[in-house]
Amino acid sequence: MSLKPFLCVLCVAVTAPSFAAPLPVPRPEQVGVELDALWLDLISADELIAGRAILKFAGWKDEAVAYLKGRLPPLKLDKKRAKQLLLELGSKDEKTAGIAFKKLAYFDPRLALTREELEKELLDAPKRRHLSEVLSDLPMNALVPDSWHWHSPDNQVYRFSQTVKVGNRNVNRDWRIAISVADIGKHGRNSHWIRATRAIAVLEHIGSDNAMAIVKGMATGHPDAGPTKAAEAVLQRRKLK
Repeated sequence: MSLKPFLCVLCVAVTAPSFAAPLPVPRPEQVGVELDALWLDLISADELIAGRAILKFAGWKDEAVAYLKGRLPPLKLDKKRAKQLLLELGSKDEKTAGIAFKKLAYFDPRLALTREELEKELLDAPKRRHLSEVLSDLPMNALVPDSWHWHSPDNQVYRFSQTVKVGNRNVNRDWRIAISVADIGKHGRNSHWIRATRAIAVLEHIGSDNAMAIVKGMATGHPDAGPTKAAEAVLQRRKLK
């Protein structure tokens, strides 16, 4: 009797992958590293990178919900808190100013302050540079000191202009920045709000009770803010509101 058929079967049994074998469970620190990377991608201006991050985030399900829970507070800011953060933004202590900057990048001062109040803050020397960077959705210290100015010709938008020297020539940069919360998506942008909206899409796709609890919380934010509107739309689609 030929052993060839038997050897062929044995060869397949040894070399074929076991599709039933469970995948290794990632360690908590590995999960954290992966989700941190996706969180950064979620703010990308490249739609391909951001879209891929949304899909990958949704695949983590319960881990993604737990991760996003602490990163999506409702967009609520009162005048007292806004003015305190602006005071800290003008601090000579870089660490204090940096912490305030990060908070104001998300809890945008336009949530709480009127045009007149913002203009008063923009005239205050210690904080005006960093406040301009917050409103322009720029990184901290992106503006070169004493090289920029602003005005509001129509009381609807701010026009920020900066002149910098590139080689032997001057280059002008201009930004149109919304004054009202409702117009932030039309004139200027807040990349942190765009990321929050994308994260809400992740939570809608996961659809668990815990995910929807975060969406319900986001829906309690400022009614004119983009992420608040996105959360309300999710609840309406799911008939949870």
